[in-house]
Amino acid sequence: FIPTHAFRFLQVLGKFFPRHRAVMGDFYMLPDTVPGAVDAPVVQTRLKGTMVPCDTYMVRPGWFDIFFPTNFELLQSMYNATCRAPASTAAGLGGARVCTQAEFVKQYGDLSKTATRSGENPMLEFYGNNKFLLS
Repeated sequence: FIPTHAFRFLQVLGKFFPRHRAVMGDFYMLPDTVPGAVDAPVVQTRLKGTMVPCDTYMVRPGWFDIFFPTNFELLQSMYNATCRAPASTAAGLGGARVCTQAEFVKQYGDLSKTATRSGENPMLEFYGNNKFLLS
């Protein structure tokens, strides 16, 4: 699966907002994806109150939810190629970097405000399938 809309978004970002900074976060891995494809989506529907995964994305529009994971390493390459031309780098705007949810929260979050009474921290311990692209 090719992230064409993401590429178009990056082109607009680079053209109209050349000195921008970006924070993009999403899931990079999803359970129950369509088998046999790289960066395949999860396709599911609800039947009698139960979520039912599908093994194809060729389904009737409007009746199914389709979720694509984000390939952040590919997005980083696309971002650097479209938004960070040599002139941008010379102006002090470096390339993008990718980090995990835990790395992001440790660097930018206030862990004391996200801890539970039992001492667990959902922002660190959950969302292990989430990443961020930072520029």
